[in-house]
Amino acid sequence: MVVTEKATNKITSFALDEEGVPLDSHVLNSSGTTPFGFSFGKHGQFFVAEAQGGAAGGATASSYQLREDGSAELIDGAVAVGQTAACWLITTPDGRIAFTADTPANAISSFSIGHSGHLSLLNSKAAAEIGPDDLAVASDGSVLYSLSRGDHTIGVYKIQKGGALQKLQSLVTLPTGVTGLIVR
Repeated sequence: MVVTEKATNKITSFALDEEGVPLDSHVLNSSGTTPFGFSFGKHGQFFVAEAQGGAAGGATASSYQLREDGSAELIDGAVAVGQTAACWLITTPDGRIAFTADTPANAISSFSIGHSGHLSLLNSKAAAEIGPDDLAVASDGSVLYSLSRGDHTIGVYKIQKGGALQKLQSLVTLPTGVTGLIVR
């Protein structure tokens, strides 16, 4: 189990016992400031979007390895996104691509993920979306969904080879108070 603490720039991780109960906590300084949304990938890795306090052009993403005892270690730190406040992050089921949503920059960025967990920015603006606030990926890894509170829509994108995004459509029947998105 992993928890990000954006106010303290800490990441707290726990091993779980056989019943799923958290054991001792392990605290790690986040590689970038304002760690926010995150997602597990393959091979015990997890990836964190860092809003960097909303500094213009300052957003980053980092990767970590989760160890058997629940502690974590940095793999790649503070990889520049080229946007303002990357807050949400999701990985594809195959663990090869990560996307971040940046509400103030109206952008979705894409990263490749190496086998060892290293991140490489593919496109700082893989898609333009008005106020993207949350992301989800279809279980087969073929489609990215973006919840946009800015215009109360869900953007639907085909994930192409190399992490490129092709806009398919937008669902525009959402109420103004939407806050979260999950897809199965």
